[in-house]
Amino acid sequence: LKTRIRLEQLAQLRAVNERRIEDEAKAMEEQLKVAERDRVLIKEARQRRIAEKDRLREEAEEQRKKLERARLEGEVAKRREMNVRVREEKLDAEMKERRQREAHVVAQARSMR
Repeated sequence: LKTRIRLEQLAQLRAVNERRIEDEAKAMEEQLKVAERDRVLIKEARQRRIAEKDRLREEAEEQRKKLERARLEGEVAKRREMNVRVREEKLDAEMKERRQREAHVVAQARSMR
């Protein structure tokens, strides 16, 4: 009788131990799943941060290029305006000089008469 009781106690202990071991294995498996999910989420977040950083860098570079283009176009426009002004001033000076020469020639012709 004592042996049977002892065998039943041992069987119960074994069953309790097996359940505990199974529960621990399930908990460990769940921890591994959570850890893997965390690794995946961290990796995805890192990739998003890198992509955002790259996007911002590209936007900044595009903005810099756009500003540089606008600056250069402004400079070219100023130079064109300056060239036009210089040409106009040159033409005005040439016309004035030509009129003075013509007036001088007319004056000489009158004085010769």
